[in-house]
Amino acid sequence: MLTEVLASALPKDFHCKVRYICTPPKLCDSLFPPPPSHDPEKTQLASHFLAVGTLAGDRPDPDQSESDLLVLGIEVYIYTIPHLTTIFVSKADSTGFIKLQKPSPVRTIATTFLHWLATQQQKKHPARQIVISLFARAQAQYLFPGSAENGKKHVLDDRQLIRWWARVLDPILTRNGQGQASESSGTAYQAWMTVPGYEVTK
Repeated sequence: MLTEVLASALPKDFHCKVRYICTPPKLCDSLFPPPPSHDPEKTQLASHFLAVGTLAGDRPDPDQSESDLLVLGIEVYIYTIPHLTTIFVSKADSTGFIKLQKPSPVRTIATTFLHWLATQQQKKHPARQIVISLFARAQAQYLFPGSAENGKKHVLDDRQLIRWWARVLDPILTRNGQGQASESSGTAYQAWMTVPGYEVTK
């Protein structure tokens, strides 16, 4: 269960409510152009959305729904073809109402949610390659209109956002060793970061 996985990853004093919805996979346009004289690969798309709320006044009573403040939302699209699953992070946003503490609950939730999605896909299709993909483009707000007006919201610029996502994804890679195969699953983990306009010089 996702709620149990999140509960084990978050600090014990962080009380939250988790709302998770997903759609069944449905046919969609292919992500990749087919080779000449070939038909597009059959591609399916499923949408996943996670919303996390905390209790106003830091009260740990889960029945106080009227005090529930939405603090984080993550929208993910999962595209599947016979040999590849692409987990694409469409949007992730906070409202600024989350209590600041270390380790960061927002980063922990993002890491745990993406790792959980990847694990679920790996269990369904052990031989299929899994890619987690996203565009780190800084904006004041992504999912919650007006949240940028909250002075407590920490709005990142492009460089800060790239570093933040690197810290989110790094634990997923390093749990079994980046670029190395896990002894239990034989899975190899690799990561690439592309910065538009940046040229690598040898």
